Parts: sequence; C-alpha cells; structure tokens
Amino acid sequence: MRLPFLVSSLFVLGSLGQAAAQTISSPSVLTTVATTEGPTTPYAIERDSLWRRAGRVRAATQARIGRFRKSAFAVGGTRRKVESYAVLQAKSGSGSVRYARVKREISKHKTTGAELEKRFYYGITGRLLLAEYYEAHQLVRLELYEYPMREGREYGTVFREAQWLRGDYLHLTTHAQENRGTMKHYYYTEEQAPR
Repeated sequence: MRLPFLVSSLFVLGSLGQAAAQTISSPSVLTTVATTEGPTTPYAIERDSLWRRAGRVRAATQARIGRFRKSAFAVGGTRRKVESYAVLQAKSGSGSVRYARVKREISKHKTTGAELEKRFYYGITGRLLLAEYYEAHQLVRLELYEYPMREGREYGTVFREAQWLRGDYLHLTTHAQENRGTMKHYYYTEEQAPR
C-alpha cells in the first residue's frame, strides 16, 4: 500500500525539480542576473566585502568544531551559553589532546520579553575574529577583527577592524602594521534617496 505513495511522491519531487531547472535556465532570468550591476557606492563595496569576510570566518569556524559544552543559568530570565572547541594536535609522545575555544554563543531571554544573543568566533590562537549581536533574532551589530597571518595562525595585534551597526552604519579602522601605529578611521552610511 505504501509503494504507490512513495512512487507518486518521487514523481512529484522529480517534476518539481524539472520545473525549477527550467525556471532557472530561462533566458529572462539569466539576462536579469547578467545585467545587474554590482555595488557602486563606497558604502556598498565595503559592506559587501565585510559580509563576505564574516561568512568566511563563520565557515572556517564551523569546519573546525570538534566538541562543545553547554550551560544554563536562570535568574531574572534565562541565560544559555554554548562553547564550541576545535581539537588541536596532541604533542608527540603524550596521550592528551588539547582543545581551543573557537566559538561562544550566549542567549538571554529576559523576563521583560527581550531576547538577546551574542556570538563570538575565535581563531586557533584565541584571538577574537568576529562578534555578532542580535536583538529579537535581528542582527544589530557586527564586528570583524583581522590579524596578520603566519603559518596559518593569527599573530600580533589587529591591523584592521570593521564594525557594522543597525541603521546601515559602517566604521572601519586600520592600524599600521608595527606597534599599532597610526590609525585611520573611515565612516560610511547608506545614502538615502531624496524625498
């Protein structure tokens, strides 16, 4: 009795897949994508660059996670913390394995009804790479820190910081490579159309 149902389900899924393939390969969709221009304002260029770099940090961190630890606390609301760790290579000859914290998530549900969430992504050396702050599941602040790389690991001090704030504000700070010398600040906002 279940066999005809499974066959008809597979037929429906197959026909939906073909319809989606025809829609995607239609010339009107392809020309629309091809004629769309990229970002032209400095704000759009920097914002898109920031989102791409943040996506790379998230993906690299998710790929490294080998174990996690979770804890909860409830006073004046609920607080949940999840820490994720990457497995580092054990020293030769020792049976112990080392772990490095690569991600920390903190969720707070206040008694007033507010929901807050913070996500922090770390490099193998323990340096903060990305911080995300959410209110009611909406991103309100994103901070990205970039370090010089040596042998695939971060070292030294931050040479570039990027901060995006709700309301489409972007603040970039660059430091000289040595001794956190001269700092340069750049501020960008999305230009509003005249009313």
